[in-house]
Amino acid sequence: PRRAAVCSYGYGGTIAHVLLEEAPEAPSLESVSAPASFIALSARSEARLAVHASALARSLRRTGFSVDDVAATMWTRRSHEPVRGAVVTDASSEAAIEGLEALAAQSRDPRVVTGTVVPGAENGAVWVFSGHGSHWAGMGRELLATEPAFAATVDEVDRIFGRELGFSAREALTAEQLGSTDRVQALTFAMQVGLAAVLRERGVRPAAVIGHSVGEVAACVVGGVFDLTHGASVACYRARGFRSVMGTGAMALVRLPFDETARRLAGRTDVVAAISASAESTVVSGTAAAVDEIVEAWTAEGMTVRRVNTDVAFHSPAMDALTPELARLVGGLPEPGQARIPLYSTAMANPRSNVPRGPDYWVANLREQVRFTEAVQAAAEDGHRVFLEVSAHPVVSHSIVETLLALGVGDHAVVPVLRRDQPERRAVAAAVAELYCHGAPVDTAVTPATRWATDLPGTQWHHRRFWRTPTPPPGTRALHDPSSHTLLGGTVDVTGEVPARVWQTRLAMDNRPYPGDHPVQNTEIVPAAVLLNTFLTAAGSGLTDVRLRTPVPPGRARDIQVVLQDRSLRISSRLIDGAEEADLAGGWLTHSSAVVARDQDFGGELNELMGGGIDADTWARCPERLPARHIVDTLAGVGVAAMGFGWRVIEMWRGDGELLVRVSAEVDGSPTATWAGLLDAATSAASTVFDGPPRLRMPARIERVHVCGPPPAVALLHVRRGQGTSTDVSIADETGAVRASLTAMTFEELENPAGSDTSRMLHRVAWHDTPIPDLDGPTDVALVGASDDDIDSLSRDLDACGVPCRTYEHPDQLPDGLGHGSVVLLVPGTDESPESAAELLLHTLK
Repeated sequence: PRRAAVCSYGYGGTIAHVLLEEAPEAPSLESVSAPASFIALSARSEARLAVHASALARSLRRTGFSVDDVAATMWTRRSHEPVRGAVVTDASSEAAIEGLEALAAQSRDPRVVTGTVVPGAENGAVWVFSGHGSHWAGMGRELLATEPAFAATVDEVDRIFGRELGFSAREALTAEQLGSTDRVQALTFAMQVGLAAVLRERGVRPAAVIGHSVGEVAACVVGGVFDLTHGASVACYRARGFRSVMGTGAMALVRLPFDETARRLAGRTDVVAAISASAESTVVSGTAAAVDEIVEAWTAEGMTVRRVNTDVAFHSPAMDALTPELARLVGGLPEPGQARIPLYSTAMANPRSNVPRGPDYWVANLREQVRFTEAVQAAAEDGHRVFLEVSAHPVVSHSIVETLLALGVGDHAVVPVLRRDQPERRAVAAAVAELYCHGAPVDTAVTPATRWATDLPGTQWHHRRFWRTPTPPPGTRALHDPSSHTLLGGTVDVTGEVPARVWQTRLAMDNRPYPGDHPVQNTEIVPAAVLLNTFLTAAGSGLTDVRLRTPVPPGRARDIQVVLQDRSLRISSRLIDGAEEADLAGGWLTHSSAVVARDQDFGGELNELMGGGIDADTWARCPERLPARHIVDTLAGVGVAAMGFGWRVIEMWRGDGELLVRVSAEVDGSPTATWAGLLDAATSAASTVFDGPPRLRMPARIERVHVCGPPPAVALLHVRRGQGTSTDVSIADETGAVRASLTAMTFEELENPAGSDTSRMLHRVAWHDTPIPDLDGPTDVALVGASDDDIDSLSRDLDACGVPCRTYEHPDQLPDGLGHGSVVLLVPGTDESPESAAELLLHTLK
């Protein structure tokens, strides 16, 4: 196997060595695939999740893909962060992309679920099997046709249903109407155990179970107390007994705590508090007349009262006549087993009771109150925070939320599996995805051996700068924004005969306006694309007569000025930390210039200007395919060790004096906001179009530069060689429509110095000393004014230099015949005002 060694020598003396070895050859994955349920995404914030979804959607729109492969990649080859989203998928690629776009836009979409990981969710969800009321005509019909696990479970209980109730569960679920209460009760059980089978097949396992009324039967099956036949028998025995009481009872939900409701109904047997639904809600049960009375009276008091869709008074004295037969039938079944997972009871006063689920238990389940609030409270006290309502429609989810909030449990998740009249298969997938979003474990069929996609965007990093921002130079209000890829800093408008606008900033390595490095022959310089983008942004239109005279090296801090005056643009800089040579100190150096274009400079649309778009004839003229790294490797060979921007060549073709390059300007899937990246790719590609050995060439002059609209994420570069070292470059979108052009871009060749003095790359405009011819010195000096002390001091200095001098107190004393070479030096007194000194000077001149 291939091996590589990495040696690291730390600044403080730390030494580390790593040996890397090629991974074992993986088996072919062509035949290994896993059906997708959802595409999972995650991030550390909602904003970054949206960016991630957007990048993935854009990537998928550009390439053909398998939904299963994308889902496998996101599941096994991405970290799973606390803020999550999922797109429920099927075989439709377009639906997956639309779901990702909805997630990116943070808009509502039935295919999209989001959530945040809940503390403790890694232990799994509590499966809650609700009671009567979740049924609807058509429930289970889609699952019977599309989910083999569901259909197999229903078919298995069908034999019991036929023997005990006289009807087929499969036929009843596919019928137009479900029928009477006894049928609904039994079908509720069938739906719940069928959904449990589907959930297990999707990789979801319960951490614990809670059953509500008839839901306790399914809870016992899932918890391992009953097998499916035993559970179906208990469900049928309960349901068959209701036939004698159907049509005589009623139930209603009231917004009152259970204890308060029981107090109000104390002493009555025709209506009782039957179900502790939540900390704030109770279900009452009794005869139809008694419940009607309660509904009318309590509604008149202003309480919220809602009828339950049933004609049987469950969990009330009306059930007394049914309990002996139920006990006898259940007693004939095999002994129940022990629960394999926590099983919270709603029939016992102690929710954690592990009493046998025999005849006595099911009598209590039918006749006594349902202690649902207590069961949810016990689960919460045991650390459970994620609850999954396994039913055809959520009827207790709201009650679970109310109970958790009353307990002060803020971080929680309550997830329903199905909803009335909604596509069932998608609803199951969405429920599993929502469990994932809240952190519950999901054991998918995807493994590291599953086929996956290799070219999806990676983590969408949220880049933040932590380097100290250099202090702005005096007179400016702001530095340039490095992410703008320009050198435009604070703006000053200068009035005058020819008004000007000046952008001023300070440039250093830690705020260079390009994301990478751009060393040319070991000297870091600002890419020409940044200078062009600066001019284009300042001009607000195209450019003509662009001159790129001198590179801008950011290695030493310098002040930068961009000046726009009467359509003329220029970029100049000045070192701020001293100069290499004394004669450069404080001087401004002009690096580049351009002229703002007028409409007539282009005279038409870009496509017309460039002779039409990139069409089939263009491709036909470029038959030779080149490696994707051709440009980068060629430039590296002549001294350009790295590109300043992260553009990537997808494919490259060459013809006679022509190049066609398909380039992605996106870095890590992030959209490109400026033209700088594509301009950098264009200038780099154009420098390699020439025949002969590779040479280091840099753009020196461009006749015209034009861009139209925002830059495309993927562009086609068409480079054509002209006379000498001149080139034309057009930048088109993926349809071939030209979006930008660089016309008559002329390159200048630089030496390939291989160790020569890099200062030869830099052209300097500087003052040089000019020798001044020696002249005869002064013949004598006349000192006028000042005090005796000042005159004496000056006289001594002049005498020491060999210059004779004479002193006069007033200009009137100066002789008329001062000779050639005589110097008159006025020396005002230290106590004299400026006006007195000026008067002395004027008097002397006269």
